[in-house]
Amino acid sequence: SSSSSSATMTFFEGLQSAAVSMVVAGNEGIAPFLTLFLVGAIEKARPELLAMGETMESIVASWPGLLFLGVMTVLEFVSKCVPVLDEIVDSIMVWIVPFMSILGTLSTMGLVTMNSSSDGADATDDFANDDEGGRRLNASDGALLFLQIVLICFGIVLALSMHVTKMFVRLLGVGWLTGILTVVEAGWCITTVTMAVFIRQISIFLAGVMVVGAGYVVKKKWWDKRHEGEGTGEEGQQIQGGDEEGGTGSYHATDDKGKADFIPTAVATPV
Repeated sequence: SSSSSSATMTFFEGLQSAAVSMVVAGNEGIAPFLTLFLVGAIEKARPELLAMGETMESIVASWPGLLFLGVMTVLEFVSKCVPVLDEIVDSIMVWIVPFMSILGTLSTMGLVTMNSSSDGADATDDFANDDEGGRRLNASDGALLFLQIVLICFGIVLALSMHVTKMFVRLLGVGWLTGILTVVEAGWCITTVTMAVFIRQISIFLAGVMVVGAGYVVKKKWWDKRHEGEGTGEEGQQIQGGDEEGGTGSYHATDDKGKADFIPTAVATPV
């Protein structure tokens, strides 16, 4: 009974940790530099929360790293407030978002680091910090590596999907609305990243909202348009037949709803 309860809690904690990674990766598609700056600032102030390894800590949470991310965050925010410039920045960010997503996901790997034994023996891992009391799961190094790869790959897909969603929403912003949308995006990133790290129970809900929202927009933008294109591809088909008066001709499809115009065909009359 107690072992079953412990296993359930372990799975739930692992799910929470993965959800935190997804929230960070998803926000990388909205405000890449701001999201990574927040993660680095949290690690700097409360290193026990994310349990970064030395490599990621030196990149994201060091003073030079925070200074660079802070400057880029300001530049990113200002550029998105300018109506024409924000479109150029979004186009460039399509190529930057995947790399930022990888950094964001790796910065949370300390949350999903696992022990190699079920009796609580210590395990060494580059993404963990036992002294900081990070939560851990029990699994082999191979399973841990596989989980990390899955989270990184899924994080890239989610980040790009959220970036497409943001670009779709920004189509509604004209003129002064661009600045309002930029403030809303920054507020969303700050709120969701902070809540996911400090209140991990809600990270599952936040990650679910991002996945569903991004999936819906991608479906409407690409999947539905693709099928509409397949439907309109049937235009130009001719169906041979006759009219009600016995004449010959062909029905030429004009749309994808089955409507067609009858085009009579001249037939030579025998003498």
